[in-house]
Amino acid sequence: MRIENKPLVSVVTVCLNSEKHIEQTIQSVISQTYDNIEYVIVDGGSTDGTLEIVKRYKPNIAKVLFRPPRGVFDAINFGIQSASGDLIGIIHSDDYYADDTVIERVIRVFEQNQAVKIVYGRQDFLDRKTAKVLFEWGRDCNPSEIKNRMYIPHPTVFCRRQVYDAVGLFKTKYPIAADYEWAIRVLKY
Repeated sequence: MRIENKPLVSVVTVCLNSEKHIEQTIQSVISQTYDNIEYVIVDGGSTDGTLEIVKRYKPNIAKVLFRPPRGVFDAINFGIQSASGDLIGIIHSDDYYADDTVIERVIRVFEQNQAVKIVYGRQDFLDRKTAKVLFEWGRDCNPSEIKNRMYIPHPTVFCRRQVYDAVGLFKTKYPIAADYEWAIRVLKY
């Protein structure tokens, strides 16, 4: 449901047999303090308990879509194309937001500067047993550094719909590096 005078944020989660972690992901999205979120889940044909978990949260999920498994970036593209939001974010089915104010803080950045087209954050990879940070991905960089390495973690990206309209979606011919190739196009844009 669109709330007047508030940007609609579409959050896309793709999953396939994600019963171990998807509940934490869903709770992370639906507990956000920002109240104009369209949550879109794209399932690739899960055969475990994933869909039962998703069904429990159906009142908080705007769209549950099914897409034959053709790779994660194909599923993300399908979710983006199905999204209605002014801003679009991606969160994987084994990820969760650092706290309940993430989307609210992202919105604040977009509202403070209409020229901002994309916002991304740092992604921490945690040991699931100890919660110790094993690896941090994402940092402030000079845009020219993208030629040397990928520093934009796509699961933390929120961007205006116009970015996808202008530069296109993820190119699935790059099954491992579609996010890197997309980030290069975005920086040129």
